[in-house]
Amino acid sequence: MLTLLKRWKKSSNRLEHLKKLYDDNKWKKWYSSFHNKPVPPYTIVNGLPIHFDPNWKRIGISFSGGADSSLLLFILCKLIQDTKSDCKIHPVSLIRFHDEKPWLEYMSKDVYNWIDNEFPGILQKQEWGFIPPFLETIKISQLEVPELNKKFNADLASCDVAVVDSFISYTQQKFNLEYIYTGNTTNPPIDHEKAPAFRQPNVMADNLNRVLSVIHISPFALINKAWVMAQYKNFKLIDTLLPLTRSCEHSLAEYGLESWKPGDDYPQPCGECFFCKEREWGWKNAGEFYE
Repeated sequence: MLTLLKRWKKSSNRLEHLKKLYDDNKWKKWYSSFHNKPVPPYTIVNGLPIHFDPNWKRIGISFSGGADSSLLLFILCKLIQDTKSDCKIHPVSLIRFHDEKPWLEYMSKDVYNWIDNEFPGILQKQEWGFIPPFLETIKISQLEVPELNKKFNADLASCDVAVVDSFISYTQQKFNLEYIYTGNTTNPPIDHEKAPAFRQPNVMADNLNRVLSVIHISPFALINKAWVMAQYKNFKLIDTLLPLTRSCEHSLAEYGLESWKPGDDYPQPCGECFFCKEREWGWKNAGEFYE
C-alpha cells in the first residue's frame, strides 16, 4: 500500500506540475503576444493536459507509426469523437531509411488503417514526404545556414529534423491546419549512446516552447515513455494497436537480410537499440500512470 501511495504521489506531482506550467498567465500572455494568437484550451487526458479545441476544423499530426505518434493519433480521434467535434485530422508521414528499413512505411499504413477503422470519417488521406537517408546523419550546423541554426539546436539536431519541419509547414499551409501535433517525448533516464540528444531532460527542462509553438503542439514533450506506455493499458490497446507500432532502429544488414518486400513478415524488434530500450523502460515504469 505504501509503495502504491508513493507511486501515486510521484505521478500526480509530475502531472500537476505540468498543469501549473500550462496555466501560468505570464507565459500565456507572452505566447499570445509573440505568436499573435491565444493559447488553445486543453483537456486532461488521464492526468496529462493536452491542448485541443473542439471548434477547430482541421488539424495535422506528424505520424510515423511508432508508439508515441500512434497513441497521440488515437487520443486526438477520441477527443474529437467524445466532444462531437467535426474536426478532421491530416496525418503527415515521411518515408525514411527506405533502403535500410523498407517495412517502416507499411507498418505506418497498418496503424493508420486500424485507427481509421476505429474512428471512421475523422482521418484524411495520409500525406507522404521523403527524406534521403544521407540527410539523417548530417548535423544542421554543417550546412552553415544561419536561418536553420537559429530555428533548431543546430549542433544536436540532424538535417532530417529540418526536412520534417519544412514538410510539416508546407502541409499546414496547404490544408490550412490550425496546428500540427507531434508525439516527441523526453528521454528516460537510461544510458544509451544513441539517445536523441535534443530530447534529453536537461534540454527539454520544462520548456513550454517545446509543447506549444506557432503551429506545433507536442503534448508528450515534457513527459517520458512511462506515461505513453501506460495509456496502452488504460485505453485497452495492448493487444490491438500496440503490436502494430514500430520504433526499432535495426536495419536489413543487422537482421542479416539482403532484401525485404511488401508481404514479407515484419522483422521482430531487436530489443537492443535505444528505442527498444526506451519502450522496455516505459513498460517497467508505466504502473504509476495506470488509471
